[in-house]
Amino acid sequence: MSKLHVRLLALLLTVIGVWTASYKVLELGLPLTPTDEAEVWSVEARLEFTTRPGAVKLDFPILNDPPGFVVVDEDFISNNYGLATEMENGNRIARWAVRRASGKQILYYRAVLYQDPDANAAKEKKPPKFPDKPDYPEPYKSAVTTLLQEVRRESADVQSFTQQLLTRLNAAEPVENAAVLLEGVQSPEQKVANIVDILAGAHI
Repeated sequence: MSKLHVRLLALLLTVIGVWTASYKVLELGLPLTPTDEAEVWSVEARLEFTTRPGAVKLDFPILNDPPGFVVVDEDFISNNYGLATEMENGNRIARWAVRRASGKQILYYRAVLYQDPDANAAKEKKPPKFPDKPDYPEPYKSAVTTLLQEVRRESADVQSFTQQLLTRLNAAEPVENAAVLLEGVQSPEQKVANIVDILAGAHI
């Protein structure tokens, strides 16, 4: 490598370092001098498992723009594992893989978080109002009413209620009432709008 290439590489690394430091100080408000202070959080995960001899592939959900915080730094610690980070269904996934492994395996994930200055403003926003119950036409109304009653019996809160409803509507062979509600739905956008309309019947 020639001296010119070395100097250009050094200049590029310097520019990247200065830009990164400037971003952390000016945008995130991290301390610049020893007397300044900033509160940060360290989030750690330890994955331990035992495997038989052979290939190993492991997916692990990791932080993706946590509300009110900025991920300042991340570390992935493993022995001989390849690593890729991917987006899958809106979630960020760390994907570890190795051709040969045997016995006890230990992987680590660590993230350093800094609180977003706008986090408090976001928390002050008022929650959305409960939707008005739609005036469903028949036979849609009977199907919605019956389906919501079934789901309510098998759920304990809003989250489990929604999960039970989605399970019925996404089943390979939907029950009769779910099938009625899915008639004419041809696109993912229509299905989402349909689900929102059904949930409004339960004031969700």
